[in-house]
Amino acid sequence: MNDNFVMPVTKSGLDELLAPYEQRPACANAADVARRREGLRVGWELNRLQGGAPTATGRRLDQLLIDGRIDATEHSELAKTLALRGLLA
Repeated sequence: MNDNFVMPVTKSGLDELLAPYEQRPACANAADVARRREGLRVGWELNRLQGGAPTATGRRLDQLLIDGRIDATEHSELAKTLALRGLLA
């Protein structure tokens, strides 16, 4: 079996991947939300300057971080998984 092969994810597969995180309670207070949003805004601006455009999947993932449903490590791992499956392009 080829370990480098990644099955494509459909919309329902994306929902299945993110659902466990989206079901977590939002635990960020207003100050945390503002700080996280500002931190992500810097990344969004760098992506824009490099010709990137935001995607619905990327926004959905970022919202999980902003709300405190995932931490920065989970955000990075999920972003990597989504990118490998072609969902952040």
